[in-house]
Amino acid sequence: MEVEIGASIPMGLFSKSVVEPSLDQNFNPENQYREFRGFVKQEGGQAQLGSNLGVTLAYAISPSFYFSLNYSRFTNPIDASPQENYFAANLQNRTDSFGNEFQIFGSLESDNYQANGWHSGFGYRKVIATWSFFWRGIFRSKSINFPILYLDF
Repeated sequence: MEVEIGASIPMGLFSKSVVEPSLDQNFNPENQYREFRGFVKQEGGQAQLGSNLGVTLAYAISPSFYFSLNYSRFTNPIDASPQENYFAANLQNRTDSFGNEFQIFGSLESDNYQANGWHSGFGYRKVIATWSFFWRGIFRSKSINFPILYLDF
């Protein structure tokens, strides 16, 4: 049995802070009467340094061949401040159909980015002196959670 704990470093689109493309696709900012529902996270990024947990169970079929079952979970918290600033500057002050101005109060909330994976496979181990070399063919199933930033009243 092997347990791995480490850092989950966001890269590429996950680490960028892009607000406008992350607006809910059903929301039209030019129509002031349209309901604002949130920001779509796979378009906006804002992932921060997170954590990784992995567990591996291996069964030796022979001294060289083995079967393994692995589970991994990556979690990255989200920095919602770019969306909060955009919301306060552009969306918080509204006008109803009668021309009355009002404010939408609340804060933006979000779940973390999360990736879970199950892997299983067969492997081969070759020992040369004090070195061990491993080759493994795996079958994988992954799920990724792209949370939405939503307005919490």
